[in-house]
This record gives sequence, C-alpha cells and structure tokens, in this order.
Amino acid sequence: MVWLVVEPHSIINISCTGQSEVVWEEPLPDDAVISSNGFASTLLIYNATVKHTNYYGCRHKDKEGDQNDLVEIYVLVKDPQVAFVPERAEDLLVPYEDDLIITCRVTAQTHDVELIRVPSGEKLHRYYDYRVGFMGDLSPGQYRCEVTFNGQTFQSDIYTVMSLVGEPFNVSCIGPFGPAFHQQWIHLKTQVRCRSPPPPSLYL
Repeated sequence: MVWLVVEPHSIINISCTGQSEVVWEEPLPDDAVISSNGFASTLLIYNATVKHTNYYGCRHKDKEGDQNDLVEIYVLVKDPQVAFVPERAEDLLVPYEDDLIITCRVTAQTHDVELIRVPSGEKLHRYYDYRVGFMGDLSPGQYRCEVTFNGQTFQSDIYTVMSLVGEPFNVSCIGPFGPAFHQQWIHLKTQVRCRSPPPPSLYL
C-alpha cells in the first residue's frame, strides 16, 4: 500500500495513468478537482485539511467492480490540533460481527492509540492500523479511542457496536389527520401502537 503524508493547507496532487481511460473511485470530497486527458487523470485538492485524510482509488473505466484493477493511495493530512480524523455519524454505529473495525484513524503515524470501553474505562488490546482503526472481536457496547501527545489527551467520538439479531424493537405508525382509519399489522408477537398526528396550530 502506498501512502502520502502532507501538511495542512497544502495541495494534494495525485495522478493516475492506465492502458485505457481511467476514473477515480467515488465518493470523492466535494472540493476535489479532476482533470482527465486520454489515459491519464489528475486529482487535485487545494487547502488540504484533516477531513481529506482517506484512501483514494483509481481504476480503468471499463473495469468497474474489478478489485484487482483498483490501485489505491492513502493520504494522511497532519494536524497538531486534531488527533482523530472526523467521522460521519453513520460510521459511529458498528454492526456486530466476528472481526469488526472501530474506525478511529489518527492524524499522525506516531500516535499511540488506546481502545477504551465506555463507561467502565477498561483498556482493551486489539490490533491497530492508523489507516484503518482497531480490528478484532468486540462484544456489543460502546467504545472510544484515546491518544496522548504533547501532554494533552484527546478522545474520539463514541462508537456503538450493535447486535440487531434477536433484539426487541418498537414500531409506531402515524396515520393521516381526519376520520378514523384501520391499520392491520400481520406479524407474530408484535405489539403496534397507531396514532393520528395532532391537528395544525394557528399563531396570531
């Protein structure tokens, strides 16, 4: 795996060439600029920030879905003020499986990262890769990552490992405002509560 380390506010400039037309893997940052010419394509990002830390992949246009054709580079944007790469909200919910990933990635290769169980504070020992996160078997629950450098401790967002199979859940159905309506749910051992929304309000 090839990687590139860049300073904040610098320019990310990656070129890709192939035997035929090449394209970049989606999704790309909104501010990425792509310039293609024949069998070559260049990806430019001006004013790089920690949010641009990610894998960037390129492949032949006619090889979509072929993982053997995909080439990737990991770009790490350093930031002394931010320890962890910002996460999307959906990435904080981790489905339970035998080998799951807690995707807390750091902004410097030298950071010594610890995995903490929440709320007990228990420190767990799992394999860590700064480009991926913690990997291994974890029971359902909540976890966070922690790193200390320059005398300051930084904590990641909280990750929730969920086991959905066999878990109870509640369903509410909301019907249109007006005459009474009949709603029938066909499912064993299911309790359903249906209600109409409140009438509109007037403000003077």
